[in-house]
Amino acid sequence: MDMLPITTTAQNVRSGIAAALKDTPYTAYSVSLFPSKQIGQISLTVPSDQGRERTLTYLLGDRTHEDVEAVNPGPDHEVHVVYDLVSAQYIADHVREWLASA
Repeated sequence: MDMLPITTTAQNVRSGIAAALKDTPYTAYSVSLFPSKQIGQISLTVPSDQGRERTLTYLLGDRTHEDVEAVNPGPDHEVHVVYDLVSAQYIADHVREWLASA
C-alpha cells in the first residue's frame, strides 16, 4: 500500500485539530515528524472538568502495537493510529467528539 507522504497526513491532522479547537483552551500541543521513516506523532492536551489533564495522541504512519504501548496511554490518554489518508474534517469531527466526552 502506498501511503501519502507523512507531511501531507500531518498537515491534515494539524488542520483538523486547529478547526476543532478554535477557542478551546489547551495546555500542550506537540508535533514530531520523521519524514525519512514516514512516521510521526501529534499530541494535544486539554484541561478536564475534573481538574486533570486529558491527552489525545495521533501516531502517524505504519505503527506497531509496541509503538502504541510506548506512548503509555493511561485513563486520561487516548491514542489513535493514522496510517492512511484522513481528511482534516474527519480529524476535526473526532477531536470535537473527544472534547465533548470529557
